[in-house]
Amino acid sequence: MTFGKLWHSQLVPVAAICVPILVSGCAESDLFSPVEPGKYDFLDCPSIAKQLAATSNEEAKLARLMTRASEAADGAFVNAIVYQDQYNTARARLRELRRVGEVKKCSPSDLNPPPTAPPEN
Repeated sequence: MTFGKLWHSQLVPVAAICVPILVSGCAESDLFSPVEPGKYDFLDCPSIAKQLAATSNEEAKLARLMTRASEAADGAFVNAIVYQDQYNTARARLRELRRVGEVKKCSPSDLNPPPTAPPEN
């Protein structure tokens, strides 16, 4: 057996184990949600609507920043390092807020608030 075949025969089982583990990190799951369980359980419907509006604005702002960054040569790297985690967290917060709103039977207008202008900094 040559060195190349020996190396290949050892590499294939290692790759078969490592690749699924690495790729599984790309899957989005509620099991590893960045939102603390129960964080929004004590909010009333108007407070949920305010949180939804603010988080929707944050998500939209991050989406715009990611789009702008992707136009640059190193945009994918910038998105992955700077914005993607914040964007995923905002989306997880939106899902959790909507879930809590549905459990509390908030009106659809509370769960889908109109977009508001982001505050001036």
